[in-house]
Amino acid sequence: MSTLRWQPVRDGSARAAFSIGGPLALAATGLIVVAFSLAPFPRPAHVRLPWEALAVLFAVAQSSVLNIQIKRQARSTSLTDWPFVFGLLLVSPAGFVLARVLGGLAAQLVARRQFREPLKLIFNTITCAVEAGLGLVVFLLLDGGSGAHAPWAWVAAASAAVAANVVSALAVSVLIGRLERRFSVRELLGVAGVAAVQGAAISTIGLVGAIALLVSPWAVVPLAVLCTTFAVGYRGYARLSERHESLERLYRFSQVVTTHSDSEQILRGMLEQVCELLVADGADLTFFSVDDDPRPDAEASLRRGRPLVRRPPRHVTADSGWIIDRLCRDQQPIMFARGTRDLAARHWLDGAGINEAMIVPLRGENGVIAALTVTDRLGAARGFDRGDLQLLETVANHASVALRHGQLMDRLRHDSLHDALTGIPNRTYLQAEVDRLLADLASGGAPFAVAMLDLDSFKEVNDTLGHQQGDALLCEVAARLSAAVAGRGLVTRFGGDEFAILFPNCRSDDTAARLCRTVLEFLTTPVQIDGTAIDMGASMGVARAPEHARTCDELIKRADVAMYVAKQAGREVVVFDQTQDTSSPSRLVLVAALRQAISDGALDIHVQPQMQLDTERVVSVEALVRWTDPERGVIPPDEFIPLAERSGLIRPLTDVVLEKAIAACAAWQRHAPGVAVAVNLSARSLHDEGLDDQIERILRRHRLSPRLLTLEITESSVMADPASTLGLLHRLRLQGVRLSIDDFGTGYSSLSYLRRLPVQEVKVDRTFVQRMHQEADDAAIVRSIVELARTLELTVVAEGVENAEVWGLLREMRCDIAQGYFLARPMPVAEFAAWHRTIQTGGQHQRLAVVET
Repeated sequence: MSTLRWQPVRDGSARAAFSIGGPLALAATGLIVVAFSLAPFPRPAHVRLPWEALAVLFAVAQSSVLNIQIKRQARSTSLTDWPFVFGLLLVSPAGFVLARVLGGLAAQLVARRQFREPLKLIFNTITCAVEAGLGLVVFLLLDGGSGAHAPWAWVAAASAAVAANVVSALAVSVLIGRLERRFSVRELLGVAGVAAVQGAAISTIGLVGAIALLVSPWAVVPLAVLCTTFAVGYRGYARLSERHESLERLYRFSQVVTTHSDSEQILRGMLEQVCELLVADGADLTFFSVDDDPRPDAEASLRRGRPLVRRPPRHVTADSGWIIDRLCRDQQPIMFARGTRDLAARHWLDGAGINEAMIVPLRGENGVIAALTVTDRLGAARGFDRGDLQLLETVANHASVALRHGQLMDRLRHDSLHDALTGIPNRTYLQAEVDRLLADLASGGAPFAVAMLDLDSFKEVNDTLGHQQGDALLCEVAARLSAAVAGRGLVTRFGGDEFAILFPNCRSDDTAARLCRTVLEFLTTPVQIDGTAIDMGASMGVARAPEHARTCDELIKRADVAMYVAKQAGREVVVFDQTQDTSSPSRLVLVAALRQAISDGALDIHVQPQMQLDTERVVSVEALVRWTDPERGVIPPDEFIPLAERSGLIRPLTDVVLEKAIAACAAWQRHAPGVAVAVNLSARSLHDEGLDDQIERILRRHRLSPRLLTLEITESSVMADPASTLGLLHRLRLQGVRLSIDDFGTGYSSLSYLRRLPVQEVKVDRTFVQRMHQEADDAAIVRSIVELARTLELTVVAEGVENAEVWGLLREMRCDIAQGYFLARPMPVAEFAAWHRTIQTGGQHQRLAVVET
């Protein structure tokens, strides 16, 4: 049978109880009257069960409950079906009613101590009366006076018990639905089905016992053993079911905290799942300051059915200070059980307006960073126990990692919109701002301009003074440009020595040119780098919207064209006009030369090795395309690859690189078996629907396993057209080709999206790796990326390793693979065999010697 055991609900409990209990009381009265009006059922003369004994059986059975939690309520199914059958067969109708009502009342008062909760007591007593009246009516109607020994009487008794169990379960469920303000016919049908099955099972045991007593009173001995065994087994099953449900909830918790990348989403989802996991009314997360005297720094609180509340920390008093000290000092969980006699705990619970609580510390690298508090387990069936505390500790460990990941995601999201070196906004940020201004322009907004700026002779400075000095120069230029704009525009870095500046409210070409000249004046003063004064000039091209372009890409492209014209002509500032577009003679000449080089096979492939850090074994190389023009000399990839993309030559260029890289990899398998090759794919290549077929043909032609080819892509290139590029990537993955996210941490990259890509590898961008031995923030980002990627079972490659300190740090972090000048500079394919042979035979010391040479 079922009884109601609800957690106190402040609004509407009494109204709901009386709205259901009133009709039930009337029904109970009517059923009992009908039952007494029917003929009394016969009983065998030699077996009579006193109604007092039956009342005791009812009290014992109802005290042995099986608790089933339903959100805010706990429906308790007792073992009263077996004395129910006893009573129908062996006790008079009046005695049966008295025994059922008084036995249930005794169980509620003594075992469950409901004398302090009159609503529960009244409702459950009425339910007992309804069960007794309905059971008698069903039994008397079906029995027909056949006698307790007759099989038909047994069927009638079992049917009556099942009917009574179903009705009581439905009554409890309807009241629960009323309290929860929900009603589901499907849920009620499910409750009725479960109640019928439970009633049939338990009443069958009672029926067997009754029949046994009819045969011999001594049957009570094996009957008691049988009932005890059944009760113990069922309780064990219930515990296993609850444990299984807890595991499912823990899995859902892990899913929630790992699928969100925003800290606020993680916080809300985490507290919601904690409440669900532990069937709790509320959860709080208190952050502590990181110092020698930890104190609450911020709080987040969630109550069921209410939004997340963020608030400043409450004042630390003597009532709560000892809890904080205990958490931070001992770093052990705390549990305040219902009815605790600890005066300090009781005082704190009363002050907080709660009945029970569990508090666990969230640990960080430097100690306790927060405390997770869970309050008031829903349902009166039981309070929090040690098992719940252990589960909460597991949750806290997940939560600690999730919060750190959320903070990392916020950092990565910021980094995706800002340049890692200079800290100013990047291309993605500029594109978003331009799109916003274009939208404003369509509704009557002001015209604006975008200027591209390219430093003169930066490559020579970088090559002469080194990368670190070149980076310092770029940072100084970014600072000067920002000062020159001073709130009148937006300075962004596109990469290398190229910057873009957005000028809102720019209404004429003259205004655009004047603004650009003002910016260039800030670069006239020499830049001091390590005591060396460097004169830094620049060329700027500017295009305006809507006169020159009405889309972001076109506007940037035309500003870039104007900048290229300025550089070629030796001018400081050029405003775009239609005659400058890609039909520029110098641009056409370079395009023609690149097309001829592709056709003649004049492009070369250099390779840069990648070494596994734990085994110091070369596992792969990155293929890098190089172009040496007979007239112009070495042309940097940063110059001719974008040119190939704009001129439509990227497809044949990609084919040449893939052909040469795969052929070289197949050739060196004889002396370097298992060493793979990685090839970069441009964004345009990902839009080529035939790329997967082309790669498959080249692999088959050179008899190279697909697992030895890695294709490196940037996530921003996937985001440009996810619908088509994801399909291509999945087809490549099915072929067995490995996929890698290049320059991770500099673009759109986020692990929540990364999980949806069919990739096996991430490459940490060199801007984080190169300075990680000097910058703690960079080291923390690399460590977090390594840990997060390992969680997703991805291989991590760190590029840009230029010294032994960085190499050692990466090994400590358990990064998988390293690449950079410390291992080897890019080399022609023909030199790779000799280099690899030296590494394989010389080991670590020989490798260091080769690097130093």
